[in-house]
Amino acid sequence: MRIVLPLAAILLIAGCVAQQWPMVSSTEGTTLVETGQVIAVRDLTEISIRFSDGGVRTYQVRPDESFHVGDQVKVITNRGNTRLSY
Repeated sequence: MRIVLPLAAILLIAGCVAQQWPMVSSTEGTTLVETGQVIAVRDLTEISIRFSDGGVRTYQVRPDESFHVGDQVKVITNRGNTRLSY
């Protein structure tokens, strides 16, 4: 018992200071959901959205979709396909 406790403590400490490998991530097969606010509507087929990080992106939309300046929207991206919703 006297040997086991110090050995367990050493292994616990060694595990905490072990080298961390860099994390590699991929968006293949994942769904990304971002929220933003519509800041511009052009010709009823193009909208610009400002995201919480300050970035602005423009999207093409169908003319039958109704977006207005100030609308809060979700931008959902999955496998390269993007959808906009309220």
